[in-house]
Amino acid sequence: GYDLPMAVYDDGPDDLSDEVRMGLREYPLMRYVVGKDEDQGIGGGRDLALLQVKTKYFFLLDDDMLVTKNTDLRKLVDILDQTDAAVVSASCSPGCSFSGFLHFGYFNPQKTHPKMGQFKGACAQFNQTVPNFPSCVRCDITSNIFAGRTKEILEIGGWDPELKIVEHRDFFIRVKAAGLKLALCEDVKVYHARPAPRSVKQGDGFQEKRRRGGSRFKQLIVNRWNIMNVFEGPVDYLLKNTLDGKMVFKTQKDRNC
Repeated sequence: GYDLPMAVYDDGPDDLSDEVRMGLREYPLMRYVVGKDEDQGIGGGRDLALLQVKTKYFFLLDDDMLVTKNTDLRKLVDILDQTDAAVVSASCSPGCSFSGFLHFGYFNPQKTHPKMGQFKGACAQFNQTVPNFPSCVRCDITSNIFAGRTKEILEIGGWDPELKIVEHRDFFIRVKAAGLKLALCEDVKVYHARPAPRSVKQGDGFQEKRRRGGSRFKQLIVNRWNIMNVFEGPVDYLLKNTLDGKMVFKTQKDRNC
């Protein structure tokens, strides 16, 4: 088992029952964090949680992900210790298909419409492995299950507090734009325990309100990164183009040379 401090952030209204509050007291290493805004949003909530971190590394896990005997956190930390990766992600099942490469460019002959392509499944196909960790590969975007370097993520601004939803893609664009390297370890797994539809009730309809504003949040991302839109492309496109060799991982020994 792991004996680690934990920050549980609530990005919505502070509406915990007294029973749940009493239960939290049984876990002295757990800190419940809630923002002043009753609709803090996912981006702002994650920033708030990151500010609680006092260690060199942190581990992010969504509330519908369960740690199992196959969740080898030590391996994620070893990669951060031994290479120049800034983020090391675990994988999840079932129902997780976020991992892939991000590619910015002009995807029309006239080169008039800058876009961002997300190529799912490309990480495993290109198989750019992490030194000494052959089951872990280079990636650009993964699920929200990862260990990261606290200092580096704070330096890029963490998550965008304006994005109450759809913060996920924007965060990984930030990581890539800053030149930070990300690895994915498919053999480090968590279980995705997604709740059944309508089984979770949340107060004041704030979740529905966020969804209604989804197109606005997506437009914020498009405007910020000066792209026309985001599309999901076939891996074959990347197979025909050379990837940036600068993103090859280095060990700590290589970095000191």
